[in-house]
Amino acid sequence: MVSIHPGEQLKEEFLPDFGITAYRLAKEIGVAESTISRLMAQKARVTPALAVRLGAFFGTTAEMWMNMQNNFDLNKERERPFTLEHTAKDFIHV
Repeated sequence: MVSIHPGEQLKEEFLPDFGITAYRLAKEIGVAESTISRLMAQKARVTPALAVRLGAFFGTTAEMWMNMQNNFDLNKERERPFTLEHTAKDFIHV
């Protein structure tokens, strides 16, 4: 499954659609410009505090921003190989 980081969506869709810069967004929502820059570079995650601010500014919801981050994180984790020696079914005694 293709995962898109919320920072990439912010950079490629939201900022151009609204015609604003990362600097302007940071100032408008009261965060450091580095917070937005790191998010767009996929070096930071959307936090609940940032999600609330982004939702309020863009007329979306905090949940939308958190869901984007959670979906990205889950999809990345699913891409990592792992093995289990047992599953819960191994412990069911009928």
